[in-house]
Amino acid sequence: RMQHAEALLTSTDLSISAIGAQIGYRDPLMFSKMFRRYHGQSPTAFRTESRMFKHALNTAWETDPRYRSENAEQLLADSLDIAILA
Repeated sequence: RMQHAEALLTSTDLSISAIGAQIGYRDPLMFSKMFRRYHGQSPTAFRTESRMFKHALNTAWETDPRYRSENAEQLLADSLDIAILA
């Protein structure tokens, strides 16, 4: 369920409550609590970080040829000193 939530958070503008409901949580606070337990951060923080990372990756791709490869996400993560969730 949390992987589905990740996908919805990164690919839609659905509210946190709507995402929680879509994956089976009636209570949005319970969804947020379980998401935080699984990921170590709130759904909102996850969405914000994901969008910032995608923006950084797109910018890097446009300006630096090193980032135009299959391992571009890892290169950028290493340069930003962050971990990529598999």
